Amino acid sequence: MYPAIYMRQGDWYEQEERQAAEKYFFVTPNRMSIPANSLVIPRYSALPFYQELEEDLTYCDSKLINTYKEHLFVADIMNWYPVLKDLTPLTLETWYIPSLTGSWVVKGKTNSRKHHWAQRMFCPTPQDIPARLNYLLADDLIASQGVVLRQYIPLKKLGEGINNLPISHEWRFFILDQRILAAGYYWASEPETDTSSQYDSYPWDAGQLVQEVIKRVKDKIRFYVVDVAETADGKWIVIELNDGQQSGLSMINPNQFYRTLYENLRESN
Repeated sequence: MYPAIYMRQGDWYEQEERQAAEKYFFVTPNRMSIPANSLVIPRYSALPFYQELEEDLTYCDSKLINTYKEHLFVADIMNWYPVLKDLTPLTLETWYIPSLTGSWVVKGKTNSRKHHWAQRMFCPTPQDIPARLNYLLADDLIASQGVVLRQYIPLKKLGEGINNLPISHEWRFFILDQRILAAGYYWASEPETDTSSQYDSYPWDAGQLVQEVIKRVKDKIRFYVVDVAETADGKWIVIELNDGQQSGLSMINPNQFYRTLYENLRESN
């Protein structure tokens, strides 16, 4: 199958990606123009009608790189958490637990409101949970996903963003067919804290952790991202898994990313 990119018109950074992708892929903002017999990667364009898009593509003998079932595995933290629970913070779907102690964060099963860290995510004590929860339950995007509670683990802090958001030593890894496709410093919104220049590549311990993740989820999804971060005491933990189709590049060079994606897809298809 011939790889194609379906990318609706978006913000400026998506336009930069489009220009990079067009060097290697057929790229279209219109699903009706996708060629027959295509393997389709909908960059930022699968939602909110993922199932409809998947079904429509069957009429031209095409398919998405991730099925809807595979998408759901990484889109809902409560699906992937049991597989990686010893590698990531304790996560609870039931938020009212009287015996809770310590600090916590509240977030949607897919997305968070991290840029409202102090008001809508971080809970210094369990008594702060109801107020943060009320904000999220009034947020249409987050409320529709369902809200989870995650134990707060202090990370290696490199700076501080808006609303006291801690900028951590965190990396994003794109995985394709059980291989690391690309990796880069996570905080594209805070480039001044980019630590990647300290390394020839991503930190060795981070890579080892990602390899363990790959072993565990290899049969669950083909194209996804793993976000990992260094804790304050020097241990690496898994922060998130997400669909590679919907995930931003962070500090990964777009030209390098799309070239490598194209080469790997042509090799495996």
